[in-house]
Amino acid sequence: MREIAARRLLPAYRIDRTPGWTAAAIRNGSLCKGQNMLAETAALSPLYGDNKGASRPRWHFGPASGKARGTVEQFIAAGFLKAYQARLTEFMPELMGLYQDAALVAACGLRGAATGPLFLEQYLDHSADVALSRLIGAPEDRSRIIEVGNLSVSRPGYARHFVAWLTSHLHSAGMHWALFSAVPALRNNFRRLGIPMITLGPADPDRLARHVRASWGTYYDQQPQVTAVHVATAFETLGLTRCRQ
Repeated sequence: MREIAARRLLPAYRIDRTPGWTAAAIRNGSLCKGQNMLAETAALSPLYGDNKGASRPRWHFGPASGKARGTVEQFIAAGFLKAYQARLTEFMPELMGLYQDAALVAACGLRGAATGPLFLEQYLDHSADVALSRLIGAPEDRSRIIEVGNLSVSRPGYARHFVAWLTSHLHSAGMHWALFSAVPALRNNFRRLGIPMITLGPADPDRLARHVRASWGTYYDQQPQVTAVHVATAFETLGLTRCRQ
């Protein structure tokens, strides 16, 4: 059944020749520049509704570097401590923040599969590209796969906004697949948005070193699943317009 569900995504699968994600490309702004990524009403109207008379919040989404990275790390650590009594001391190579009227409301980390092993590959019997290729019945290159982690939101309602911004960002970066470990609440957000998911398997804490497991508090009590989302399908499902330079 899982393989059948995966194959249904293939008609939407297409080759995007946009240059692949790299940390340098994000830092130097050659992809969608975070400082210019303000929400377009038409692009995100499914999320905001039709309150034409109300003033809309100003959104900013982009990479965190320098002092901003420290702020985002603290935000993520505080979120995991509150939700799971987890004590995070290490973070993903690239951190992204979503700001509403200059206030940080959501953040996550990114790691491109082309740069080395993914954290979630510890849960899999095969590398992410091999596991994914077997499920979709077509080869997939690691350069088109990205891991999303360290996800934290200040309140649940911001999760769907963050999904929309992140989807637009990854689509513009030429990513085909986003992989992440998802607890039930996160998977429910994707279901409500109508975004298809593929489950690669459980995120089994027994596959981690003991000292690593200990730092995650009650996170694994939620029985997270290693999940894959086809970026182009999510982009189309959300009705987003391509971000502009």
